[in-house]
Amino acid sequence: MKKIVSIIASGLLVMSASAFAGSNAVDPGIEQVRANLKQKYPSTTVSSITKAPMGDLYEVVMGKNIAYVDKETKYIMFGHIFDMITQQDLSQARLDELNKVNFAKLPFDKAIKVKKGNGARKFAVFTDPDCPYCKQFEANLASVDNYTMYVFLFPIAQLHPDARAKSDAIWCSKDKVAAWHDAMLNDKESVSKKCKTPLDSVAQLGQELGVQGTPTLFNSAGLRAPGAMPAQALEMWLDIQPPNSDK
Repeated sequence: MKKIVSIIASGLLVMSASAFAGSNAVDPGIEQVRANLKQKYPSTTVSSITKAPMGDLYEVVMGKNIAYVDKETKYIMFGHIFDMITQQDLSQARLDELNKVNFAKLPFDKAIKVKKGNGARKFAVFTDPDCPYCKQFEANLASVDNYTMYVFLFPIAQLHPDARAKSDAIWCSKDKVAAWHDAMLNDKESVSKKCKTPLDSVAQLGQELGVQGTPTLFNSAGLRAPGAMPAQALEMWLDIQPPNSDK
């Protein structure tokens, strides 16, 4: 996009609490913003436009990203907006909502099911057997209990040329869970066998979900988390319950 003016310090736009007095009621400026964006940036796909909760700015959702613009779309701001009283990252809350997935509808038959303890807390991970951060994450799990992990094999050939073959071998092993643990914790490769694998389908699924790196995690509430999350943070993240949970 042209003429982008970033009014952000260190990637963050910090506003005083008094600025968060906007309303999401219907605003005639929304259509003006939509028309201006269409004229200036016709190739940009805009998912939604709403009145932002501060000043005269509007929130523009573009795919899984958000920006803030003035009514004339002279200025476009990318970054995070904070409520200084509640210390809440308002932008991150919106991004989390935009990036949520329907966890219950994930194709779990295409994943390796790993259960530990009572298995009550469920999450999915897109992972690569040659990814060092994925191996670190597996090591972090040693001190975590009572979870069911669905492992979606997601080898990234551009980074790890041998990962696809290793993933196929893991999936085709008689004991997938043992083969997975051997690969991630013991650097032990599975004996290569031929079988039908779901890896192409998982690759497409990852693309649809916007998975750009490994490991990428999704908890039962549909929230995503990238990277090798430490055990303590993972414990809290797994305890986030999905809507309408009885727990």
